[in-house]
Amino acid sequence: MNKYFILALLSFAASFSGRGQSTDLARIEYTYFPQSDSDNSFRRFRSFVNFPIKIGTAEDSYLVPGIEYENINFKYKDITPFEKGAELDRFQSFTLSLNYTYKMNPNWRFAAQGGLMMASNFEKGTVLKDDLLYIGSFFFIKEKGEDEVEKSWRWILGLHYSTTSGMPFPLPIVNYYREFRPNWSYMAGVPKSNLKYYISLKT
Repeated sequence: MNKYFILALLSFAASFSGRGQSTDLARIEYTYFPQSDSDNSFRRFRSFVNFPIKIGTAEDSYLVPGIEYENINFKYKDITPFEKGAELDRFQSFTLSLNYTYKMNPNWRFAAQGGLMMASNFEKGTVLKDDLLYIGSFFFIKEKGEDEVEKSWRWILGLHYSTTSGMPFPLPIVNYYREFRPNWSYMAGVPKSNLKYYISLKT
């Protein structure tokens, strides 16, 4: 299997565990990784929507139910020491989540998330017990926006637990985000690090 194809898949596996940090209300994604010298390929479609509901009288206190759908089509034609079934090419998942966040003080925000995921290739046409997965996490967030400092920055500290990881204990989340030049930002930490360039549409 091409080493670049493996690296691409590993990068997506790492990004799955960081989705609880997303602040988007809705998103649609499509990804395609072809492998030019074989029939192997990886396709992924993902969409989600969150519904923020302001609650109570606390400052910036919200309850955020959400729903997500994901479809993964993984074609692997290389020879393997085990038998591959055609039914393993495609996986789907449906996730229902409930998030809560409020501002603890002028500097820190608390956020918590719980959810139920149904993930399977649905080979038998029904949902099995092993198809149900559970997720939970909490975060402490400290940030300064453009209205407070010249370059925006953000700290995220927390723990994330998911039965998809196969580990019976929470995993740490430590991320630092900073804008360092016009249209440039980076995020460093675990489980996600990246470097971003924002294309300006202003004329």
